[in-house]
Amino acid sequence: MSDSEPSRFVSRSVPSDELLPTIIEEANLDDDGIFGIEHLLLTSAELEPEVLLSLCLVLGRCGWNRSEGTLRQMERKYQNSGKEIDAHVVRLALALLDESPGAQNVEQADEGYRFSESGSPTLFVSDPIAAHWHRQGRWGPPIRPRFDAPVVTLEWPFEVSRTTELILDGRIVEISRDDSYCALTRAWFRMGANSLSRIRWNRVRSLGRIRSTKNQTEHLALEVEGSPIIQVPVFTDDIDLVEELFRRVLNRIKNGKADG
Repeated sequence: MSDSEPSRFVSRSVPSDELLPTIIEEANLDDDGIFGIEHLLLTSAELEPEVLLSLCLVLGRCGWNRSEGTLRQMERKYQNSGKEIDAHVVRLALALLDESPGAQNVEQADEGYRFSESGSPTLFVSDPIAAHWHRQGRWGPPIRPRFDAPVVTLEWPFEVSRTTELILDGRIVEISRDDSYCALTRAWFRMGANSLSRIRWNRVRSLGRIRSTKNQTEHLALEVEGSPIIQVPVFTDDIDLVEELFRRVLNRIKNGKADG
């Protein structure tokens, strides 16, 4: 890591023979992988400073707001030890957590990031992994929902395999018919057009059907850790198609076969 004022320049080096494996590893990150990175940051003080900062940026690229607490702790640690440049890089990682990092004054540079903060020098970060995602027109790996891309609204009947691949690539896919709605990404799904609650796939324990005692119709339902049974809001004549989509996405994610 190196720096000079009034701008700051930080560089991450990845050996050429490690670049592709590192990209693949990040592309296949799931929630358990994110948990593991957070644990390393909070417990593995013996790691090289460059490794710790690189892991902070990985968390930022994944875009899961639960990582904010870990990153805040890292920022405080660096600030308290007088490592202002390292703290600056962590603040970049925090800005990357935002659904729209551009609104947090982060720019995609050819080789990494340009980050502007009021009262601080402009931070330039050279990171070949970030550059890989930027060349694809995205902010991070598929576990990061693609708020930067158009939402895919399904037309009926939709093609399950193609839709599954869009979801696993991080695209936001909407299922909408009359008053029924759900949105799916590789990271989470959401029920109801006005709902702010996002359910992570790693919390889903089982998928099945329940039968209404009132009219004996079947409904798709999910058993979610820490929640009551969640009913998927789709019409009964759509249940086979939607169930196949949910089952494929869930199986690919749970089995670690989401390719990115």
